[in-house]
Amino acid sequence: MFKTMVASLIVFFVATSTCSAERIDLSSSASILHFNSPPAVEADRAIFAGYATGSGGIEVVRIDDKKVSRRATIHRYDTPDDHSAPALSERDGSLLVATSHHSSDLFVYRVDLKTLDSSLICHLTGRFTYPRFIRAGPTSKLIVRTEANQGGGLGVIDISGHACSSPVEVIPADPRKFIYATPPAHIDNDIWIAWSVYDLDRNRHEGVFAGTITGTRRITIKEPASEGPEVIAWSIDSGGVDHVVFSGNMECCDKGAQRLVRTSLDGRHLSETENGRMIYYPSAKPTHCGSSKSLPFMSQRVSHKVEIASEIHSFDHKSKDFRSSVFICIR
Repeated sequence: MFKTMVASLIVFFVATSTCSAERIDLSSSASILHFNSPPAVEADRAIFAGYATGSGGIEVVRIDDKKVSRRATIHRYDTPDDHSAPALSERDGSLLVATSHHSSDLFVYRVDLKTLDSSLICHLTGRFTYPRFIRAGPTSKLIVRTEANQGGGLGVIDISGHACSSPVEVIPADPRKFIYATPPAHIDNDIWIAWSVYDLDRNRHEGVFAGTITGTRRITIKEPASEGPEVIAWSIDSGGVDHVVFSGNMECCDKGAQRLVRTSLDGRHLSETENGRMIYYPSAKPTHCGSSKSLPFMSQRVSHKVEIASEIHSFDHKSKDFRSSVFICIR
């Protein structure tokens, strides 16, 4: 059983459809998290997936020929939390796995692709949340929320070999404000990311912004507003930025419709879709292997043939506790 405490977790209801791909169940008590990315990668002619278990473990599995061939616990926390779901990256013939429990120390492991034996290469003390990997030339960059000066900005850590740099702040935050950023993307030979700002005093997410992590480009998709619907940046790619607009408070768990709005990188409105109600849990576009009997789920695409998803099976609105499982979907 997990308990999530972040207000920015979202769900879109999935229409019942016939499964058009093969589903491989990885764990009946586990979760991935949209902001921690990627949760799975392809390497060594296999699929590698990571997730946080309901007992506080951080597990990685290797999938060969549509079967789990190896499974290993990389790290363990005293209590479970879906914020600790790992981000994965293949680098130099091994797997990098990053995890932080939620505003806590950051751990980065190097994992053998064949055996899943792991070694800790970085332990950074501080308040870190939402690790996101992206490859950049000879290094892997880990983009993570850092919390200093009573706020939560966005920092970048370079990982090369068995060494991690100190985090360099690329998107600062004012005191009592916290950045909620999308997974990063390669666009026009640079690394882009989109984000919204959570105002702790107002208890709301405001504004949608996008730009390069080098700071060479910055655009405003939606100006912050102290009233009206909350918004949160959801994803970015070369075609534009997706953000979610809520008609109710994001912490209400069962109130308020939500709209997915897509805007081009030059600020043009492209599309808008109203879809579902909030349930205090993340989701992206549906996979091809969802169960019509369960509650909605989130998913992330690994490649054009592979998706990973976390599916809710029960949810308690009062305690915000939920039970979920993780599976891979292969077309």
